[in-house]
Formats: sequence, structure tokens, C-alpha cells
Amino acid sequence: MRWRASASSTRMKMKPMMVLETGSQAAWSPGLRRASTRPVPARSARSVQLWILPWSSTFGPLRCQEAWALERLLREARVLEAVCELSRRWEVPVTSAQEVVQFSASRPGFLTFWDQCTEGLSPFICPVKQVLLTFCNQYGARLSLRQPGLAEAVCVKFLEEVLGQKLPRRPQPGPGEQLTVFQFWSYVETLHSPSMEAYVTETAEEVLLVQSLNSDDQAIVLKALRLAPEGRLRRDGLRALSSLLVHGNNKVMAAVSTQLRSLSLGPDFRERALLCFLDQLEDEDVQMRVAGCLALGCIKASEGIEPLVYLCQTDTEVVREAARQSLQQCGEEGQSAHRRLEESLDALPRIFGPGSMASTAF
Repeated sequence: MRWRASASSTRMKMKPMMVLETGSQAAWSPGLRRASTRPVPARSARSVQLWILPWSSTFGPLRCQEAWALERLLREARVLEAVCELSRRWEVPVTSAQEVVQFSASRPGFLTFWDQCTEGLSPFICPVKQVLLTFCNQYGARLSLRQPGLAEAVCVKFLEEVLGQKLPRRPQPGPGEQLTVFQFWSYVETLHSPSMEAYVTETAEEVLLVQSLNSDDQAIVLKALRLAPEGRLRRDGLRALSSLLVHGNNKVMAAVSTQLRSLSLGPDFRERALLCFLDQLEDEDVQMRVAGCLALGCIKASEGIEPLVYLCQTDTEVVREAARQSLQQCGEEGQSAHRRLEESLDALPRIFGPGSMASTAF
């Protein structure tokens, strides 16, 4: 689809299949072959196969989520390749994360945290329950001063972003979800936070912001909109903002539209917002797809014209209406696409109307 190419200027690189065709055999397969000759890396390679390959399965027809999954797979494969290459020099089994990812730039606090999580375990894999317990023990007291239960909310958000999936809200039977050092470190390398402490602080602020944006109290929502700095609006914050375009009252919707138009003048924010809102077009929730359409219109995202046209032709009526509305906000190109779409839809009754049908009466 052409729209994927138009978005390739962003960090997400919307042509992941091409990247993997040229890079995966050089990075992924040899890494697995080298790992299979050594006991510890072989185990970790199997873990990567179990936990990240399912992400390259079936996604929506727009394939935005598939692009995310394949990019994630490529990042983790690169970490795996580097570790496998490094393992050639291991004379004894490694016992710390620093030994595993010593090829990477320092990120104060992250490796120490992982070592605390895997104390007494393999440094390559850790149960998610153990990560949550370690995080709450380390940061619970400080974060609870802001809000009770904030530490758990921050850690759950961290884990869901690393794993790329929602965690069950109730305990599940069996061993539970596992997290590999490859998933952990490939995610850490994407962060702009200079340290674990900074990341925890920033994520806590985002969690609190999202809670305020989701409040039923209009005054709290409007205050959050006024005080929300651009840097704190990451994926969850952007999704919460877009949802207000659907569920908010007129005053809130006007404030959100103004906020998005203003912030989208900044290239970094616009890129983050564009990728988030395009991703929403594939969400299972109808209202979230509607919100993604409306938000793309607010930032006048010409990159979203083709997926919006696609939704106009295939989705439910409420989503089609939101997509048509957004097309008209996407400048001359969007308005032209909307006119062509309307003309094609107007032609359908003439094609399938009674006058065009061959009589079947005998």
C-alpha cells in the first residue's frame, strides 16, 4: 500500500518486510546457529523464538501493527546477534546482565535493576511476576507518596510496552509470562530517558496524566490539557487525548482539537502522534478507531489519507463517517480524495439500481 511508503520517513520505517529480507538472514539466522552451539545462548534463543515470533502473525489489513511487530523483532534479533557473537569469548557462564550486553552504551540503573530481578536465576530470562515484585520493592515507597498503587501501574505499563501486549489483570494458572534480556534491552535502547530513575519518574508522570485525562470531572480534564507538556504525551497519553474527541463534551473536544493542532507544529510530537493515531485505525475497539480518525484530522495528517479512504470503504458506519470527516481536514489532497470517494459511492446505485439489472422474469 502506498501509504506505508509515505510514512517511511518516520522512525518506524513502514516497510519492515524489506528490512527483514535484507537484514534478518544476516542478523537472525546466523545468530541462532551460533547460539545453538552453546548451552546458555541456545536457551535464550529459544526464549526469543517463543516470545517474539508470534508478533509477526496476523494483524489488521492496514498492517500498521505488523510493521511495529516486525521492527520490534528486528531490534531484538540485533541484540541477540550481538550477544551470540560475544558468547564466543565466554569461558564460563555469565551471571550478570552487564556481561550479556557489554557491547551497548551504558544506561545507569537499568542493568542493575535486571540483575536484581534475576538474582539466583539465569540472566537471560525472568518471570514477569518477579519483575513486578522487584520494581514495587524498589520504587513502591517513593511512588506511593504521589498516589497509592502508582508503582504497580508504572511497572505494568513498562512491562506491556516491553512485551508489546496487555498483561492479564487476574492471576493466571501456570508459570506465567516470561521476559527475556533481549526484549528488555532492545526496549531500553529505544528510550530517551538517560537512566532508570529518570524513566520511572517520566513514566509515573505519564500514568498520572492519563488518569487525569480519563477523569469524569471536566475541570480535571481541562486542567490536565493546559498543563500537559509535549514531552509527556507518549502513546497512552495520545490515545487518551484522541478518546476525548469521541467521549468529551463540546468544550473538552474543542480544547483537545486546539491542543493537537498546536502541538503538531513540532516535528517530534507530530511524528509520535502520527504513528500512534495510525496504529489506532487497527484497534479492535470501534470507538478507538473513530478516535484515531478524528485525531488524524486534527493534525491534518496527509500521510493518513489512504488508510482513511480504506476505512471509508470497509468499516462500520460510525468509523466511515469519522474517516470522511477527517479526510476533509487533510488539506486539498484529502478533500480531493473525499470527492473521488463520494463520486464512486454515488455511482453504485446507478450500477446496481433496478434499471441496470437484467430481468429474470420469464
